[in-house]
Amino acid sequence: MFGLLRSLARFPATIFGLIVCLISFVLHLSLPKKKGTLSFPGLLGKVEVVRDSWGTPHIFAKNNQDLFFALGFVHAQDRLWQMEFTRRAAAGTLAEVLGEEAVEADRFMRRVGLSRNASEQVGSLSKATRLSLEAYSKGVNAYIKRTPRWRLPIEFLLLRYRPRPWSIIDSVAMSKLIGWMISPNWDAEIVRSWLIEKLGPEKARAIEPRYPDDGSVTVPPGSTSSRVMRAFLKEYREVSKFIPQAGASNTWAIDGSKSVSGKPLLACDPHLPASIPSFWYEAHLSSPSVNAIGASIPGLPAVIFGHNKDIAWGISSGLVDQKDVYFEKLNPKNPKQYWYEGSWRNAAHVTESITIRGKDDPVYEDVLITHHGPLMNPLIEGEDKAFSVRSIAAESLGLLESAYGIMTAANWSDFRAALAHWSSPSMNFMYADREGNIGYQLAGLVPIRSKRSGLMPSDGSIEENEWMGFVPFEDLPHIFNPRTHFLVAANNMPALKTPHGPLRGEWADPYRISRITKLLNTENMVSPNDFRNIQGDIYSVPARELLMLLPEVSFKDPKAQAIVEQ
Repeated sequence: MFGLLRSLARFPATIFGLIVCLISFVLHLSLPKKKGTLSFPGLLGKVEVVRDSWGTPHIFAKNNQDLFFALGFVHAQDRLWQMEFTRRAAAGTLAEVLGEEAVEADRFMRRVGLSRNASEQVGSLSKATRLSLEAYSKGVNAYIKRTPRWRLPIEFLLLRYRPRPWSIIDSVAMSKLIGWMISPNWDAEIVRSWLIEKLGPEKARAIEPRYPDDGSVTVPPGSTSSRVMRAFLKEYREVSKFIPQAGASNTWAIDGSKSVSGKPLLACDPHLPASIPSFWYEAHLSSPSVNAIGASIPGLPAVIFGHNKDIAWGISSGLVDQKDVYFEKLNPKNPKQYWYEGSWRNAAHVTESITIRGKDDPVYEDVLITHHGPLMNPLIEGEDKAFSVRSIAAESLGLLESAYGIMTAANWSDFRAALAHWSSPSMNFMYADREGNIGYQLAGLVPIRSKRSGLMPSDGSIEENEWMGFVPFEDLPHIFNPRTHFLVAANNMPALKTPHGPLRGEWADPYRISRITKLLNTENMVSPNDFRNIQGDIYSVPARELLMLLPEVSFKDPKAQAIVEQ
């Protein structure tokens, strides 16, 4: 009897163990093949992929076509679900596999139109960029085609579908999504206008932190409708569940006069929000013309930051204002028309069909597009106000046209020539080379505005609020071999102004740049271990400033007072 009871007591644990073993087996099936030989039609020569003890692939090819094919293949081996989810987020097709929960996110992204823009602009890709994207897509598709359904990542098994082939449109749309999510401001413009409507301009100004007049820089010296606002903010909460948000980042460099080795040192700390898997993917690409190792992005054929045999480069978000919100007045008799310079204009009209898993019928999203960009808020019956967004990410090919030139740059001149083609997102690029040089360059298209700051929505009906072109690349903040012998960029204001007026953006408070600057501004020689300590530094400048104020504050709650006194 007791033996039977003991057997029954063990039974749930046995079942649980079997379930764990089954899940482990299924997950093991999707692990990448690390040994052996594979053959694919279309490869021009032999390609070798060697994974080190950390799992990082080192790809050796005799030509760039095979190199980017292999990168697409290993990206798909390790991150196919991540790539699939991201391209669906960019295209607005999440509801097709996730169901009704993702409909609002899809509606929003169909209005943004990144995939639509990518399809329209792909014909303007340079020949070299197109060839790299085509080779990369073939590599991704080789993996998809070769892999049985039961060896795909477990997400595909659970959702019971097989991914469609990868295309260069997917990569272009992904690069646009990166530009969209890492170039903030447009949503901040909307919140500012809402606060001003609710609180008035003086109170709204008082509660918003302002970049200090003496804050560190990298390079030294309308009325809205509450109904429209509420509808948009409610929807945007749903969108944010699926669309990645921008994080923060630091990068810095010292020249050889400050380093223990006598050679420059460069650090890059792109701390985007933590995720599993990581946003980044380390890889080493080697061909007769490319020898770059560093962080790539699954879905794109490039090393975004890292080093080659001649130079190293790091990045941090530039946070320059690359988007503008325009309030548009709609014609109450014909809501497909908007008012501009004294007359009604016809908006372009696109109807997007959104397939929903588990539903027989699609839902349709009517997208109206002004000359500024698409109308972003849900249109409300009887409401004649809407807002459009103009965005560099939507209008340009983002980082794709710069990527190859950055990876193959041999000096500062080559590096800047490649960055001249970088349009979105705006980025701080830090540079160091074997010759002992260090440098900094802000990259990305920066709109020239007339008198307005771009930090608030503008009246879309008048010409004077239009962009007046872009700041020429040569006039963007940059510096080479500074007298300080070090450079820092930490999402701070890059410089006070350009020859075309002050820079505008949504910069972080200068606490991080001031802290890193203090740690680097030392008479002691700096080592890689010192860099590691800086990256792990937990000293908080604002917390220290707050502690200095607390002794002047008293609390009625004895526990709170005891904490202050400690």
